[in-house]
Amino acid sequence: MTIEEQLIKAASDLSALTAERDELRTAIEASAVKEAKDFESTLAKNAELNTALETLGVEKQGLLAKIAELQANTVTASVEAAKIAASVGVSPVELSPSDVSVEAAAPVNHLQHFLSLPMGAERSSYFAKYKNEIVRGI
Repeated sequence: MTIEEQLIKAASDLSALTAERDELRTAIEASAVKEAKDFESTLAKNAELNTALETLGVEKQGLLAKIAELQANTVTASVEAAKIAASVGVSPVELSPSDVSVEAAAPVNHLQHFLSLPMGAERSSYFAKYKNEIVRGI
């Protein structure tokens, strides 16, 4: 290949690379503009959400205060009945189950209880009474 041919080839390669570079530059600029617009819209949406969050926080505090106020003013029928009975000199027999906080009894693990009993009549009678639950627990 002659020098002139090499020069022509180099010039054509250079123009091809320049065109490719220009295409890449245009694509990158378009991507940058798109990402900038997306970022701006994301910031605007974030600002809207923050405003909504603050509004909801204020509303939540108001509702919590209202709940606390309503709970403080709550009077159950049995408590009111006890006050009326006390005002006439009669002591109430018992409060309603809803006025007394009773925790639910924890379920008994019959297998563990059976194994913890000492050998003897008590263990045998416990097994006879809870045989099905003990066998299911094995």
